[in-house]
Amino acid sequence: MTRSAFATLPERLSQAAEWAQKCERVEEDLTRWQLLYRRARYYIPVLQWLPHYSLKSFMRDVIAALTLTSLIAPQSMSYATNLVHTDPVHGLFGAPVPAMIYLAMGTCRQLSVGPEAALSLITGETIAKFIEEEEHAHGRMSDAHRVKFIAKIITVIAFESGLLTFLLGYFRLGFLDAVLSRVLLRGFMAAVAVTIFVSTPFHISRYPIQHVMRCGSQSLPVYMGLAAI
Repeated sequence: MTRSAFATLPERLSQAAEWAQKCERVEEDLTRWQLLYRRARYYIPVLQWLPHYSLKSFMRDVIAALTLTSLIAPQSMSYATNLVHTDPVHGLFGAPVPAMIYLAMGTCRQLSVGPEAALSLITGETIAKFIEEEEHAHGRMSDAHRVKFIAKIITVIAFESGLLTFLLGYFRLGFLDAVLSRVLLRGFMAAVAVTIFVSTPFHISRYPIQHVMRCGSQSLPVYMGLAAI
């Protein structure tokens, strides 16, 4: 497990090729319905563990769900208001829907699929830029128009992100994560943490959102470089 996690890109490609050849040899001995069921279990992982699911596991999952809900609900509302600059209800919608879909399509029990600080920060910066351009072209927007405008932008971003992720999974391009160095990933995570930490006092003091987001978008690459060093 550890060896495959730190494998280089050529090694991962060779491992994927060997696995594909092994699967092809196994599928040659299966009937049509057996092959269909095998592929359905691969693309819908819930078919693998649901037949072995027990009541004891269900009670544990209920306790875990209640515990995580008490954490994720206020966290999602905070991300929606402070980072994305939209209504808190959007954060509540963004928390349970990915979890319900990942229940049937996911393979990792420890993976977090709810709203994240990095994604919320990038989305908030994009929204701030669009709002600034819209107000510069057509004047200041009303609160109702601003809410509808932000909802449209979020919908487009969510659709494009989902479509891109689906294509990456369909063509099995997960091995591309080997291209990203650990220094880059650590720098990005540290930069996001520093940006959120610096921008929080401005949100508490009700400083204008446009100035906060403009400073955050300009300082994020600098924080990434310092954190990588």
